[in-house]
Amino acid sequence: RDPRAIRTLSQLVKDTSEKVRSAAIEAIGRIGTTAAVQPAIEALKDSIEAVRAKAAQVLGGLRDTAAVEFLEKATKDSSELVRRLAVKALAAMADARVPDILVAALADKAEAVRCGAVEALGTRKDRVAIPNLIKTLEDTAEAVREKTAGALAAIGDTQAIMPLLERLDDPSPLVPLACSEAIVSFKSRSYLVLIEALKHAEERIRRHACDLLVRIGEETLIH
Repeated sequence: RDPRAIRTLSQLVKDTSEKVRSAAIEAIGRIGTTAAVQPAIEALKDSIEAVRAKAAQVLGGLRDTAAVEFLEKATKDSSELVRRLAVKALAAMADARVPDILVAALADKAEAVRCGAVEALGTRKDRVAIPNLIKTLEDTAEAVREKTAGALAAIGDTQAIMPLLERLDDPSPLVPLACSEAIVSFKSRSYLVLIEALKHAEERIRRHACDLLVRIGEETLIH
């Protein structure tokens, strides 16, 4: 943690060799002081994808909110890898700007980035993201829809129950399972919504609600 080491490594971040620059960023991250933040931020502007990716990864480990605005820019990087690591880095940041940045990443063209944004919002339990996550249940990618069900379960707001119920006829074999598990995770808090769903105009919704009420009731008795 010698400040002289940071100064030396900061110079190496500007080295002509991309391998040296990447190694310098990794070393700065391992030192882990606040003095490491600025060199890592600078490295987000590097012309080489691997260096920018390493910088995003390091900033995630440092968890310094001074990096939030720069990581936001990195979520729009031309590299999918950099965008994905920037989203992952932001997930650990205790900053009020982060939920909106992650919500914006739900519209990324890359499935892996969208998945990362969904997981980050679920891990953070960001309730402000619930309307956007509900929309993401209709994402074109099966993996994104599946992870969205898990994120909504993690956040635990009952307004997600009905949208989850409506996805139980998803054409993917994994999404209905994820949605049903998400609803079951609400346990008795789901009762009012499911009972109301028994009056739904669509037969499939009434049937799913009935099945889930039975399952939750049985699991409650077992435990």
